[in-house]
Amino acid sequence: MSSLTDTYEKKYPDTWVVMQNKISQAFKDMTIDEKRLIMLASSIARITDATEQTAIDITAQEFSDACNVPKTSVYKQLKESSYNLMKRSFSYKDERGKTVAVQWVIRARYDDGFISIYFPEEVLYMLKVFDKFNPYTKYKKENVLSLKLSYSIDLYHLAKKYEGMGGFTISWDEYKEQLKTP
Repeated sequence: MSSLTDTYEKKYPDTWVVMQNKISQAFKDMTIDEKRLIMLASSIARITDATEQTAIDITAQEFSDACNVPKTSVYKQLKESSYNLMKRSFSYKDERGKTVAVQWVIRARYDDGFISIYFPEEVLYMLKVFDKFNPYTKYKKENVLSLKLSYSIDLYHLAKKYEGMGGFTISWDEYKEQLKTP
């Protein structure tokens, strides 16, 4: 993985979710709230040029408003999803072909009315660097954050990924496997 400064970075407004396609493949097993948290944090990481030491704060009010989550449960959902992300990991092959395992979040802090999460360099790279070597998908936050099922976010991302190609075909079995649907 090259450093962030070595690669061309495209700029998008904070109203957009922009992620390398690798990230959506890696977060298929997450809960809907974990995915929402990463999507909300993605624009903050991008706009602030976050590093591993940068706290990305998401308030309960922001999460509730963006995701249509009832105020009565938003605090619990934020706390659970941030702590669950601490337990999650993914792997990739480095430039030498060796498998590298990475946690999604290296630190999480729940405070009164907000959470702070810290991403490792590999996750920040996937949230900030978009070019021909790092294919990506972009969409407006408002179009996806209010979806109600975890796999609906994956399906939306898949459809947006192929939107410029005139569509795609997927078998029922591939659909179920790729989107982890019942």
